Amino acid sequence: MRALPPRAQQPQHPPDDDPHHSPDRADEAGGVHVLYGAKSGLGAQGSQWFARNSPGVPGALATGDYVGHTVRLRDTDRDGMADLYVMGDNSSLRLPGTSKGVTTTGVQQVNGDVVTGMLQ
Repeated sequence: MRALPPRAQQPQHPPDDDPHHSPDRADEAGGVHVLYGAKSGLGAQGSQWFARNSPGVPGALATGDYVGHTVRLRDTDRDGMADLYVMGDNSSLRLPGTSKGVTTTGVQQVNGDVVTGMLQ
């Protein structure tokens, strides 16, 4: 798993003079690209992209939100699946982990202090 800056969204919108624009034109909105590993290493197959404009993710793209500037992967509900905690300047999120990966089903907004503090 790695957090990507907003410029990772560049291929999803027509090129312009500023590659830091997100598809909905919110500068520095951010997002998280989840890559899964296999015996052969990391790959794009089955990867997932989460941003404020992803289906099921609460909130809207906002300039300067920087979603994904801090991320943690922890099994805090003790179901055997790691949950993805994503920090943004406007609010932070917990995306539940499942046997098939991270999901937006059951996503919760959480206090950002949880992401930077106890989950380290």
